[in-house]
Amino acid sequence: MISQTELTSLAALARLALNESEPGTLIHDLDSVLDYVDQLKTAPLVDGAGEEIGPAKNVGRTDDEPHRPQPSRQFKVKAVFEN
Repeated sequence: MISQTELTSLAALARLALNESEPGTLIHDLDSVLDYVDQLKTAPLVDGAGEEIGPAKNVGRTDDEPHRPQPSRQFKVKAVFEN
């Protein structure tokens, strides 16, 4: 169970302003979330999970020829402001 002090510290880190009625509800909600995370930790792992995705590969193009210098894209414009 999360303590009032831990909740206050967590709220400060998250920059949350809590009124007097919120800590009790938040402690209950956070405890429910943490209990669920504990259940997920004990869930059995399936052999080969994630293998259906396949190996990572580079899908970008190959760089067969070196980059050629491109013409300048700079252009001149008339002055907008007077000095």
